Amino acid sequence: MGPGQPLGGAALSGIGFTVALLIIGLALDSPDLQEQATIGVLIAIGTTCGGRPPHG
Repeated sequence: MGPGQPLGGAALSGIGFTVALLIIGLALDSPDLQEQATIGVLIAIGTTCGGRPPHG
């Protein structure tokens, strides 16, 4: 794996995270639902990034 692949993956992840938060703001009118959805996105990101790297 070259040095550009992790960087590209990180950039795509950042874009996906930003789009998820944008969609929450556009799709939900209730501030309570927006807050719950935002927390859900943060938990999802934390669980995917919080794991140990694969052994190879």
